[in-house]
Amino acid sequence: MNSEARQTLLNLQRESEEGADFVFISSKTLLNLTDVKNAFRAACREAGIRDLRFHDLRHTAGTRLADSGVDAFTIAEILGHATLQMTKRYTHATDQRKRAAVEALSGYAKRNCHKIVTNQERRN
Repeated sequence: MNSEARQTLLNLQRESEEGADFVFISSKTLLNLTDVKNAFRAACREAGIRDLRFHDLRHTAGTRLADSGVDAFTIAEILGHATLQMTKRYTHATDQRKRAAVEALSGYAKRNCHKIVTNQERRN
């Protein structure tokens, strides 16, 4: 958990009228939802979010970490994977990341290709 998420949760705890130590509380039934997955499902249901599983958040986290430039070894450690093959299943190349990768070739070409082709230094 990063510091921003931690601070948000601490603020929610302080603002809670009941003083409860819960993140997800059903406003309709005020049930004590101690199981995270059940509480998450209830919160999604109340928010009208369909087809989102708690496990989907792991895939999102892996993809966002990769988008932020975090290396695969670190992502594997954070997600608790024993192999990079498993991490590969949790990180998905986004269109934005693929565009950035292709654009990076432009900068590379400007810095290096003239010298390779002509064997001369580029004059700026």
